[in-house]
Amino acid sequence: MVFAILRAVSLPMIAVAVVAAFFTSIALGQAILFGGKHARVASMLVGAVFFVVAMTFVALRQSNGQSAEDLIPLLFFNAIFGACWGYLGGVLVGSVFMLAEKVRTIINPDRS
Repeated sequence: MVFAILRAVSLPMIAVAVVAAFFTSIALGQAILFGGKHARVASMLVGAVFFVVAMTFVALRQSNGQSAEDLIPLLFFNAIFGACWGYLGGVLVGSVFMLAEKVRTIINPDRS
C-alpha cells in the first residue's frame, strides 16, 4: 500500500527504491538484531543508522561548501529523526508479519 501511494503521487523511482531499502533494512534488523527479541529497539537503531548513512551520502554528493562542523549537528538530528521513522517503519513491518500469521492460522488452523 505504501508503494502504491508513492507511485500514485509520481515520486521518482529512486525515491521508491530508497523507501524499499528502508523497509527492507528495518525488517532485516528486526529479525537479526538482538536475536529478534527487541524489535522496537532494532527498528529504531536501523532507522537511525539508515538516515545517518543516507545523509552522509547526500552531503558527500552535494558538497556545497559546508564544513564538517556544520555536518555533525545535522547528522545528530538525522539520527534522532531516523530513529523515530525507524520505529514507525517497524510498526508497519511488524503489522504485516502479524497479519500474515493471522491469515496463516485462519487458512491452516491445524498448524497452529
